[in-house]
Parts: sequence; structure tokens; C-alpha cells
Amino acid sequence: MSGDYAAPAYTGGDQDATHYVTVPDVLHSTGSVSVTNLGGNYNYLGLWWGSIDELNKLELLNGSTSVATIWGSGVSTSPDGNWFSPSTNKYVNIQLNGATFDNFIMSYNGIAFEADNIAVGVVPEPGTMLLLGLGLIGVAGIRRFKK
Repeated sequence: MSGDYAAPAYTGGDQDATHYVTVPDVLHSTGSVSVTNLGGNYNYLGLWWGSIDELNKLELLNGSTSVATIWGSGVSTSPDGNWFSPSTNKYVNIQLNGATFDNFIMSYNGIAFEADNIAVGVVPEPGTMLLLGLGLIGVAGIRRFKK
């Protein structure tokens, strides 16, 4: 909904000229956008979060069960909704440990929640990487022992 609110600003202070998501669609009201049918279960969400303020809410769900809720105050030290400040316009990486989501809801109870460049994915958990590393060390040790 380009043009309705402030597009997420980039570090240099330039406005984003591409399409982006804004919630709600009426200035100074409440609203939400549900993103469903992601086609799988994911443990990573990344997004360019614009004009971060304390009333921005991002909820990750698995089916209808909430697995994580992230407020604007949790991703910015000064969540004042400033359209051009680097502290309130940044790319946010969210990785769940031990949980997955298949849909999410962006909601706001005030002026707006802007987001752009949304990405979802599966990132290996640290335990998985540790097992892989130990396995490689074991293979190297066996190979050395045989020589």
C-alpha cells in the first residue's frame, strides 16, 4: 500500500520506493495483516521493520497456536516510530529455537506498522551443527587412526 504511510527508511535515510506492507489501512486505528499458507514450517523470519514503535506487534503461529510474540519495544532501544532513525528502521532477524511457525500476524493499535523484504526459512539449530561437527571430527580421527 505504497504512499499511505511512511515506507521503511533505509540506513541512509532514503525512503523505500518499492511496494511494502502497512498495517492498518486507516490512520490512527487498529488493524492486522495475517500471512498464511507459507507452505511449510519455519524457524526463521527476517523483515525490514519500519518506524518501529512500542505498539507494533508481530506474532508467529503454528496453526492457531502462538509460538512467539515480538513487540516493537523488544527490537529497538528507542521505539518512538521515527521514520528516518536507524534505531527504528532496521532489518530484524528472528530465529526460534525448538519451535516452528507456519503463519504470522502483524498488528498495530495506533498509527502504523510498516514492513518490507520479508523472508522465511529453516536455519539449523546449534545442537544439529554440534552433532555434525562431532561426526566430522570422529571421521577424521578414525581416518588418522587407520593410517
